[in-house]
Amino acid sequence: MKPFHSVTTATHGSRSAPLVRCAIYTRVSTDDQARGDYSSLDTQRDICQHAIALHQHEGWSATHFFDDAGFSGKNLERPGIQALLHAVRFGEIKVVVAYKLDRITRSLPDFYDLWKVLEQYGVHFVSATQSFDTSTPMGMLMVNMLLSFAQFERETTVERVRHKLGERAKRGMWNGGWAPLGYAYDPATKKVGIHEGDAKVAKRIFELSRDLGSPAKVAAILNAEGLRTPTRQVQSRRGRQTTVGGKRYICHKVTSIVTNPFYKGIIRHGGEDFPGEHPALVSAKLWQQANDAISGKTRPGGNPKDRLERNVHQSLLKGMIHCGICGHRLTPKAAGKKDKDGNPYLYYTCNEVSKDGKAAACTVRNLPGRTLDEFVLRIIGELGRHPALIKSAIAASNEEKSRSLRPLKKRRADLQQRRKEMADSLARYLMLARQPDAGHFGEETLAAAEDLSKQKHELERELEKVEIEIAFRERVVADETRIAGALRQFDDAVKELSFEEQCELVRLIVRGIRVNRLDPEKEPIPGGLSPEERKIRTHWYSVNLDLFASNSLPAICEPIGLGSHLDQNGRAGGIRTHDPLHPMQVRYQTALQPVTSANGRAINQGASPLASPEIPAMPKAMERVKAAIVGASGYTGQELVRRLLLHPQVELTAATSRQEEGRSLADVFPRFRAVPGAELKFILPDPDAIAATGARFAFLALPHGVAAEIGRALLERGLRVIDLSADFRIHDSAVYEEFYDHAHPAPDLLAEAIYGLPEVRPEEIKAARLIASPGCYPTSILLPLLPLLRENLIDPATVVANSMSGVSGAGRKADLSLLFCECNESARAYGVPKHRHLSEIEQELSLAAGQPVVISFIPHLIPVNAGIATTTTAKLGAGVDRAQIGEALEKAYAGMPFVRLLGEGQPADTKRVTGTNFIDIGWVHDPRTDRVILMSAEDNLGKGAGGQAIQSFNLMAGLCQTAGLQSV
Repeated sequence: MKPFHSVTTATHGSRSAPLVRCAIYTRVSTDDQARGDYSSLDTQRDICQHAIALHQHEGWSATHFFDDAGFSGKNLERPGIQALLHAVRFGEIKVVVAYKLDRITRSLPDFYDLWKVLEQYGVHFVSATQSFDTSTPMGMLMVNMLLSFAQFERETTVERVRHKLGERAKRGMWNGGWAPLGYAYDPATKKVGIHEGDAKVAKRIFELSRDLGSPAKVAAILNAEGLRTPTRQVQSRRGRQTTVGGKRYICHKVTSIVTNPFYKGIIRHGGEDFPGEHPALVSAKLWQQANDAISGKTRPGGNPKDRLERNVHQSLLKGMIHCGICGHRLTPKAAGKKDKDGNPYLYYTCNEVSKDGKAAACTVRNLPGRTLDEFVLRIIGELGRHPALIKSAIAASNEEKSRSLRPLKKRRADLQQRRKEMADSLARYLMLARQPDAGHFGEETLAAAEDLSKQKHELERELEKVEIEIAFRERVVADETRIAGALRQFDDAVKELSFEEQCELVRLIVRGIRVNRLDPEKEPIPGGLSPEERKIRTHWYSVNLDLFASNSLPAICEPIGLGSHLDQNGRAGGIRTHDPLHPMQVRYQTALQPVTSANGRAINQGASPLASPEIPAMPKAMERVKAAIVGASGYTGQELVRRLLLHPQVELTAATSRQEEGRSLADVFPRFRAVPGAELKFILPDPDAIAATGARFAFLALPHGVAAEIGRALLERGLRVIDLSADFRIHDSAVYEEFYDHAHPAPDLLAEAIYGLPEVRPEEIKAARLIASPGCYPTSILLPLLPLLRENLIDPATVVANSMSGVSGAGRKADLSLLFCECNESARAYGVPKHRHLSEIEQELSLAAGQPVVISFIPHLIPVNAGIATTTTAKLGAGVDRAQIGEALEKAYAGMPFVRLLGEGQPADTKRVTGTNFIDIGWVHDPRTDRVILMSAEDNLGKGAGGQAIQSFNLMAGLCQTAGLQSV
């Protein structure tokens, strides 16, 4: 067990001890017991609190309470115990106290699982009425005895199950699970039989695999025909029904079907095959042919003359290279000599030379094989790194995304209109049926209403599918940095491919290769020759690649005067070097000119990959931006830690916390264990110590009133600051004092601070030294409203905003009103009528409207961890058409990577944005009140705090705005 960690200090008389947070868990098995005036839950809690009081001198204090009323102890599937484990994993408690062990569980294996979690996070367990206290040696002895019995029971059970499955397999019996595609389980006979409908698909998969030899091609054909994997109904432990399957076929799915011996009537268990009692779906011959084809043993069709193993020496470019002099093919051949590893030297030899030998007139003759293979792969990689090509790929991706979204959004609008019409018709039917004199007509009307209701339900299901597809396509962000980074790793990725996959890759890109011999005396060698090189017997060649996509290259490629070289020892360079060559060592150098497209224009294959004015250069691996987090132990600090540890271009150099000083990020936040950088230790929030780490940027996740002081000190030391508190959001210090009840600590810095909404002030943020990152509520209100106010589409005097926030928005602190039992199953308004965020909301709305704006804002606390859902209403301006609302939002946020416009009639849902940096915005017009209703949802720790701050940081650092924020 790990020792207790000090979190804060509690004073008891003249002595002080570190506070040890204790959780009390209680359970009763019937609801009746829980409803008594003095129930057994209360009794258990009193006794547990008494047990904790006995350790008061050690700093023990009851801070968390978890109850399970009316739940059996047969397993751990209980809300209270799951909430307890959640608190354990987040490091919120150090001791779990229960009335008796059986209140936790009656199952030794379950206690074994529970104890593993407690042990992992350094949490002790105490039974108040038993000699069971894991903080003492005797208690640990008891735990070890129980765990030994639990492990013995578990292993015995596993052995029995394994033996039973083995015996069933020997008898050819199916051991359960989901029946493979093409089969169906009969509950009556408890056997598996052939399902005629799916059996045709399964047989076809085997036949296609035999003929094509590529799982990817088989999957593509099945998907093109509209075939999908079988759907199944799955029931969770809590009884919830879920539909799984119905997905597109992928390579892995095809391979798993083809390699399953079940289809040829075999049961495989423990590495052995047994004849099955189920009927075979395919013959053993077809099964073997399909497996041979996809494993690469034979090419499609099983033609003996077309076997992959005939490419004995695995020459990558076999069949693709032609001689530019005589037009013959260059064939791979092995020399008699071998290299130091015992492999024969390989060459590509012109067929004319193979036929006529020395008498052949061909001047190309032989080329070094392995070196040329590697060099062609490098050329392909260099093509992918060309900045203009990257820009073209991004433009094509965005265009394709836009093109694919148009019909989907039109379809959504049509479905929404039909749904509205159905709802109106349904309401009229019900009104008619309820008339007192409806009689028989009423029954017919109700029947028609029921039929219409079913149609409406089906339409809503279809609309939901369209919504899912739109959301999926919209969250694909074409990120230049990500694309460039992926292409930079092309060479390493290719090395991980099998030889067959490398061949397939090259043949997808290159149509053919033509090689010509160059005469240095008559033709210029790219890059020129040094005098030393001219003295050495060296042959030079040009290698021309005919690419399938060559029609898209001429417009982006310009000729250059640089060459590349390779030698037969495999030393290849992107730009020709002037390394001294030893005269006694015979070099077979090949000068590879810039690759040419179909019309002969050269492609720059030697320039720096991202040296384009349109695309910012990607920082080198060692030039990551150094950043610090001041106040990193709270919920917002934890979100910043998570994002910055995973940010590809950030090095987290400092994280501060007075309470956690000296502990690592992984110790305080166990979820970050094994994440690179999580070994960083917390330090005190000392400006000199932070600056000494080399940090260029500092995120302030501190309370208001505290942030300004340290922010000023960091600015004086040359750091750029992103403040997540309210200290710099308000332009007027008098307004700040009105809402925050104290004088502003740094009024002279207010004029410099930029209100950091990246969608509103991107250019100002880029140049800023001090960013005031907006609050969570203001972000959810401002982004939907600002475009409408700027274009005078709504009446500013009629704005009303209602928001619901998760509990994490109140911060990570010990507050009775925020305890689980106080918040769960509860919702309440707070901060009314003058919540502090009103100050910045009204300030920004007034700037957009060009006049003072005063609104009503009512925030609510709801029992979820994270997320904000806001509904804002306002009257339309005179003469404004509702269509102008959607147009204004589209105009304002077109191309904005983190604003997702859901469209008219679509509500925003926090479930779709939690854990991301997105804000979803939907809207609807109410014709009865002539008000527009704006609905938004965001993660209060993401777009409402840490994510938005990093978005501003990316702009300030000259990085792609989406860097480190691409999670969905």
